[in-house]
Amino acid sequence: MILMRALNEYDRIMNPLRNGLASKKLIYNATKRYLYNTDRELVEKLSKKELDEYIKNYMYKYLMSHKYQLEKIFKRQHKITKDTIHKFVEEKDDFAYCQMIRDLSSLPNHLINGSKIYTNWISTTTNFDSIWNYYDRQKIHEVAVLNVSTNGVFNEDTYVVDVSNKETIEKLKCISNKIDAETFDLFIKFMKENLEYQKDIVSFFHHFIMRPTNKKFMGFNFAASSFEYSIYEYLPKESVITILESLQIDLICANLLNEEYYTLSPGKQAQELEKLKRIILGYIQKENNPYMLYVFEELYLKKRNISEITNDTNEQEKMIVMRNKILSKSRNIPSVLIKK
Repeated sequence: MILMRALNEYDRIMNPLRNGLASKKLIYNATKRYLYNTDRELVEKLSKKELDEYIKNYMYKYLMSHKYQLEKIFKRQHKITKDTIHKFVEEKDDFAYCQMIRDLSSLPNHLINGSKIYTNWISTTTNFDSIWNYYDRQKIHEVAVLNVSTNGVFNEDTYVVDVSNKETIEKLKCISNKIDAETFDLFIKFMKENLEYQKDIVSFFHHFIMRPTNKKFMGFNFAASSFEYSIYEYLPKESVITILESLQIDLICANLLNEEYYTLSPGKQAQELEKLKRIILGYIQKENNPYMLYVFEELYLKKRNISEITNDTNEQEKMIVMRNKILSKSRNIPSVLIKK
């Protein structure tokens, strides 16, 4: 299954092709752990609010300074979730089942507040138009194309929940309203200490802890309208097919991008993209059109958003017209990126 994600600033820094994709909460937790290990005296003096702000402000620096270790760090942090899924699938472990429901109970909050708060979830979509609002707000345009499997709730690596339409949402029986961590821990502790009740753990859990989320929940409506697949914590780099830049995205919008391009290795994709840019640049230089050259450099070499370049509506429209002229020059170029 092919999914897409418009990359935020943290995604871009961590380089999904090298390190995979991590949720903001996973990055936050890794940064927090690092700060406690390196500057405990300082962080322990901070109030809860001050510490939260300090961690968030440090996340960018943490990613930059650990960019060659991030894959190892995130895989280590995510191992608990991966092991939980394995125990449930391979061993039919009831405690693992309860932990999965506990993890999944954080999804409704993400669906309703994900753009406002840090959560353990990564939003993706099957629908190109659905990424546009996020893509259009990016200062630097990039979109990850992902190849991800799921049974509708999880795969061997993580939870991948299909909330892309009302029919699949209706079939979900495992999504609960938020389960309090302390309540959950006390329940599990009680069950492990009382062996005579362990055979009834799932029944007790459903009766006393789990509260199924109403299928009319507004967050489900938002997810369905966005054709969303929600991925928990971490997606390995092996699932990242490519990272599309603004030129490739504009070729898709113009119905010019050849989908066979996705089958190339990441290195070959990058090589072919740079080759196409050089050819287009050569055509523009022959025309000796300074404004066309300026637009090409801003949009396709610097990968900037038009709205970041100028706030003037007339200038933006002028740039769009010139962008379309540049794309028209691509139509007959012999490139693996261009449809024949």
